[in-house]
Amino acid sequence: MKTREKIEQAYDEQIRRCQKYFAGSEKRKQEALTILKQLKKQELAMSQAEIMAYAQKIRPLVRGSEFYVGVYADDLDNCRNNANILTDGEYKLRLLKHIQYVKEHGTSLFWAKNVPICTDSFSYSNIEPFMPAVGLTEVAQVKTYHRYGGYWGCLRPSADECIYQCPKDILDKVCAFEVRSAYPADVNPYNNAIDRHELVTIYYSGDVPQEVLAQKIEW
Repeated sequence: MKTREKIEQAYDEQIRRCQKYFAGSEKRKQEALTILKQLKKQELAMSQAEIMAYAQKIRPLVRGSEFYVGVYADDLDNCRNNANILTDGEYKLRLLKHIQYVKEHGTSLFWAKNVPICTDSFSYSNIEPFMPAVGLTEVAQVKTYHRYGGYWGCLRPSADECIYQCPKDILDKVCAFEVRSAYPADVNPYNNAIDRHELVTIYYSGDVPQEVLAQKIEW
């Protein structure tokens, strides 16, 4: 469980390490410190109860064009082109199911199946999206920062990160969000100065179908 005390301690330690051991230029160091301090402020500004309340009405989206956002582009292209050499049975099955899904449904937006909003990634976990998403209007595109899943190329954004980093002036207008890499497919989005991936979260307004709202929200 991420208590407020543990969150604050983790940020303070990361900020301390950055101040003391940062190996890059002073400009890059100050940029990293600014981002970390802003993330600390954003994450601590919302309680778990508040994030859960917003998660009830603001739901994640995925695209039919993605196997998951959670695989670095080079790895994904290699797997697409060389599915016969994959040795991980589950990984190969996910890839083949994804290829078939894209053939059937194309590259449109889909509501994601629910996963725990703090501990799991809505993009990594959705082999087959829940149902098509229609009638949505883009509100804003915001650079967001996400803890990585144990590998610098494994993008695993969680819903709570997308909610507490949503600008407050649009938060009550938003009903959905989609996450994309902040960079071209051949550029690694991992920022080692802050130990996070740099992504772009696209926020949408509109109506969430009752079938989506009926999915239980878990922390």
